[in-house]
Amino acid sequence: MKQAKRRFIRTALLAVGALLAVLLAAINVTGFTMAANDADRVLERLSGNHGIFGREEDARGRFSPEKEGMGPMGPGSPETEKSVRYFTVAFDTDGKAETVAFEMTAVTESDAQTWARSLLSGDHGWTKGTYRYRVYRFADRTYVTVIDQGRELTLAYRILTISAIGFLAAMLLSFLVLRLAADKFLGPVEDADRKQKQFIARAKRDLKEPVDAIAASNGNLERALGENEDTKNIARQVKKLGTLAGRLGALTLFDEEDLTRSETDLSALVLKNADRAREKYAARPVAFETDVPAGIVLNADEAVLDKALWELADNTLKFAVSRAKIGLQASEGRVTVVCENDTTLKPGSYEAAFDRFVRLSNADALPGVGLGLPLVRDAAAAHNGRVKAEVKDGLFTVTLTL
Repeated sequence: MKQAKRRFIRTALLAVGALLAVLLAAINVTGFTMAANDADRVLERLSGNHGIFGREEDARGRFSPEKEGMGPMGPGSPETEKSVRYFTVAFDTDGKAETVAFEMTAVTESDAQTWARSLLSGDHGWTKGTYRYRVYRFADRTYVTVIDQGRELTLAYRILTISAIGFLAAMLLSFLVLRLAADKFLGPVEDADRKQKQFIARAKRDLKEPVDAIAASNGNLERALGENEDTKNIARQVKKLGTLAGRLGALTLFDEEDLTRSETDLSALVLKNADRAREKYAARPVAFETDVPAGIVLNADEAVLDKALWELADNTLKFAVSRAKIGLQASEGRVTVVCENDTTLKPGSYEAAFDRFVRLSNADALPGVGLGLPLVRDAAAAHNGRVKAEVKDGLFTVTLTL
């Protein structure tokens, strides 16, 4: 259950983080895009006037922002002309440079010409981080205009910094809230799970005592009266009850803190349990095959996985109608065990099969109490894995991913 809480918190944090990341990314991309667009509008104004500012005035000689079409704070505004730091260099067909405009203090005029020459092969874009440039042509001359957008980008970078800090603060706050929510909403589930395990432990103890007593009495009867069909039947039933008691106890084994991990040969483990199941159900007319490549290893608790793989192999052949298959594959750091058998069950998802004491409709006439697949589920969860069951195209498939 502790791992269920961690999975709940991790999943919720991933969802919150993804949503915040998309939102903040959209805000910051928009901010930088707007800064680039503002620069391009100024460059368009400059490129339309041979690299310098020019304004359209009305009949009285006054600047007319309406005629400029950009508003009083647009590229054609006198305020923009006085505030933009830029330079324009023109090159003739022989490559000779001429400074057309130079309103910048960050570089010398000579450096500006060298810089502009290095941009001739481009068209437009960013250069040296915070500078926007455009290359354009008039007649037989090529012009390069560079404007400094550092001041405008400062705001965008501040928003980026605030976004990063806000993201971390939001994730921390979300973590704390989710911890409280997990305790509140999963606490009752955890309590119910704890009580269920306590009941199972008591049931195992209370079941074992009479089973041992019956076995001892049956042994005494056999020694006194000899073995007969009644004593044999009692022995069989005692064995079943003993097996059930053992399976009840196994349900309390799989807390991740108790696992003893080591390099486990999963290929050998799958084949071993497949062979055990084949031998157990040898009398059944089931075509059984395995597809298990050698050498697949996993850092896991071998004893726990051994129990889980036995339950999978046992269920696969027990419930098969005429054919069954167990496969193992590894991909991208994960391993997957796939168990298939033909079935009379209807198509659909069968996640309820992993709940304790649940038996599907095809199990009515077969032995068992519905503890095998729940054990597989708990073993998978303890290894940070997952398991699912479904029926499709007449096949019941259990997929264990670790």
